[in-house]
Amino acid sequence: MIAERLRKSILQAAIHGQLTEQLPEDGDARDLLAEIQAAKAQLIKDGKIKQEKALPAIAEDEIPFNIPENWCWVRLNDICQQIGDIDHKMPQTVTNGIPYISPVDFYGENGINFDTAKQISYEDYLRLSAKIKHGKNDIVFPRYGTIGVLRYIEIDREFLVSYSCATIKSFVTLNNPMFLYYCLQSPHIKDEIVRYINKTTQPNVGLASIKQFLIPFPPKLEQDRIVTNLNGIINDLLLLAKDENKLKVLQKSFPKKMKDSLLQSAIQGKLTEQLQSDGDAHDLVEKIQKEKARLIEEKKIKKEKDIPEITEDEIPFNIPDNWCWVRLGDCLDVRDGTHDTPKYVSQGVPLVTSKNLNNGRLDFSTAKFISEKDSKIINSRSSVDDGDILFAMIGSIGNPALVKKDREFSIKNVALFKNINQIMNMQYAYYYLSIEQKTMKKISSGGVQTFVSLSFLRKYLIPLPPLAEQHRIVERLDQLLPLCDALE
Repeated sequence: MIAERLRKSILQAAIHGQLTEQLPEDGDARDLLAEIQAAKAQLIKDGKIKQEKALPAIAEDEIPFNIPENWCWVRLNDICQQIGDIDHKMPQTVTNGIPYISPVDFYGENGINFDTAKQISYEDYLRLSAKIKHGKNDIVFPRYGTIGVLRYIEIDREFLVSYSCATIKSFVTLNNPMFLYYCLQSPHIKDEIVRYINKTTQPNVGLASIKQFLIPFPPKLEQDRIVTNLNGIINDLLLLAKDENKLKVLQKSFPKKMKDSLLQSAIQGKLTEQLQSDGDAHDLVEKIQKEKARLIEEKKIKKEKDIPEITEDEIPFNIPDNWCWVRLGDCLDVRDGTHDTPKYVSQGVPLVTSKNLNNGRLDFSTAKFISEKDSKIINSRSSVDDGDILFAMIGSIGNPALVKKDREFSIKNVALFKNINQIMNMQYAYYYLSIEQKTMKKISSGGVQTFVSLSFLRKYLIPLPPLAEQHRIVERLDQLLPLCDALE
């Protein structure tokens, strides 16, 4: 994302001293460091914080980059009032109490949800915060999991920070704590985290390591200017990030929307030219009906219940004059697989269910097996041939698959659409079912599990073009749909 790359680049430029002008009146950061050290010594003398072991001096080969002359390199603990965590004891949850925050309560850029955080008793709050008391202008630094995903405390209220986080307290009157907040988000600090991380089962950064982080330290006046500049830039980058996220969502959804639009245009006759030479789809329906009657007479297919005539108020959209509205049962042989559960075997014939219909194809990798005997019984009423369409009837309605048969298999709880003596273009029927499955899902009935019945599918409307135009529609979609896939 451009916004995130810019953010990293700008934060790094800021701590290099490249975002602001160095002014003589700013003074020298070494003098500021001496003031901080004196203030810290006073707090130790007053018993407000504990004396700590001296940190190792900064070696020349540790310094990662050059900084302005009036800046200086320090260790994080050198310029902080205190870096610590609470006692490592898990407090009890209460209904109303003091918020006990952890990274699970973080949201957005710098948000903390105090309202939904775990609540603890005031007694636990006093007991566990004895080591370090949290407050406004503190920086919360997660030491586990989302290491270094910081939060800056902007409000003045009582709360407790989980021991999974370090709390970094600045000398607010001497430092600009927001400078430190920005600095700790820079790529330089990411490198420091990598340098000190403990690579155990759960990677973490210890308090002693955080205290040793190298910080490029400017005079206070320049810290203020850096923060002012960064505040404006970071706000602009947040807006850019939001726009990028919107664009990302649009890019993700666009190919699917484009596909649906092409399919919808195709079945309305808007994707191809209607030619007089194609004839009329009513003649095609008549041909299908004659062939269907012959097959019924020869007992090759079963006679179905009469399908009701199409009424005017059923028709969802206009189609070209030489097309016609028919029901799926008028133009296809619509059957289904077994509804029984045959005995499964370790090896045998795959039994295809809705789970095996995936992206227009059959996926046999998770199919269970049945015996050849059971398979023959099932296939006696619903044998699947090359070019047939399978369609899930239960659960995840739809997911049509155009069969390219490379093995024997049987079907269960799956609709089977068969061509009647190759009179229709089954690829056109497949494309139509692909776009209509969404509507079918909406109107499917069922209790715990949704389903569509065989009767429902046989009565379902399909706009039927003449066969020549079916071929042209399929050819056009075969050209255009892969272009949509290329956008994903």
